Amino acid sequence: MRGFITDPAGPAGLRLSDDLPEPAPKPNEALVEVRAYAVNNDEATLIARRPDGWRPGQDAAGVVLRALRVGGAVLGRQVLVTGATGGVGQFAVQLALAAGATVTALVSDPERVEDARALGAHRVVTSLDEASLGPFHLVLEGVGGDVLAAAVRHVVPGGHVAWYGNPGRRTTEISLADFYTQGWNAHIVGFISPHPEETKGEDLAILARLVADGRLTPHIGLVLDWERTPEVFERMAARGFRGKAVLKVRD
Repeated sequence: MRGFITDPAGPAGLRLSDDLPEPAPKPNEALVEVRAYAVNNDEATLIARRPDGWRPGQDAAGVVLRALRVGGAVLGRQVLVTGATGGVGQFAVQLALAAGATVTALVSDPERVEDARALGAHRVVTSLDEASLGPFHLVLEGVGGDVLAAAVRHVVPGGHVAWYGNPGRRTTEISLADFYTQGWNAHIVGFISPHPEETKGEDLAILARLVADGRLTPHIGLVLDWERTPEVFERMAARGFRGKAVLKVRD
């Protein structure tokens, strides 16, 4: 079987192997024939950390945003989404809107402003320096670094920050003083999407129905043949596309 394994000498730390063992599912496991898959920043980090010969691959069906539930009911409330035009951020904006929130989208540069507006965001900003922003009942934080601390300064008392991303593993420093502005007793949740396990299938089914109904639109920024996976990782590191990258497997 053909597939990619980790190899520090290869492009993006990967090597295409032609002699991988065929999968042998256990009685309680299913064998899935993958027709397409996506890559993400967390996988890029794993490739750099895993030993030679490790086989990456965790996003064949897609794992997105259960973080919106951290803030409870957001109908009529202010929600901030950082990294709003990224692969996960775009879903966060649309799901928050579908839940009735007033959404502010943070994007990294002016070129992404129109993309965020097209998603339906009520307001789009390129920094969190403006004191009048929010205050936000919920922050869906996918950037890390200085953005996290800045976001906390715009949270309502007792509000919530669901921190689910830190591309490039930016150094993040936050102090109690960041809560003094107004976010007294606010909560920061280090959000890991596979947990809780028992409702994961239900959550993915909800997303699939929303896409099928046209109420949730995935933004596909790049579609390539699966054998070009290293190229996609390199382009992702250089921020060479927006949204999700999809690798298609030929029949």
